Amino acid sequence: MNPRKDCEVELDEHSQERRVDRGLSIFDLVRMVRGRAWRARPDGGYDVRYGKWAIRIKVGQCILHVETVLPDR
Repeated sequence: MNPRKDCEVELDEHSQERRVDRGLSIFDLVRMVRGRAWRARPDGGYDVRYGKWAIRIKVGQCILHVETVLPDR
């Protein structure tokens, strides 16, 4: 199984608020998560960079939990 393609993308309350505040549609967020390279972080999570966006991800039991959405520097 490939978590980038096969797992559900889930947002908690914080990441959902950030997504809405920053004007990013859920459709675009899921497309970004599934369509870009993942860079491993030391804490076991991953970062996905897409244009001006940086998306932090933790892989659960086949749930891609979005930690936050922020403009990429």
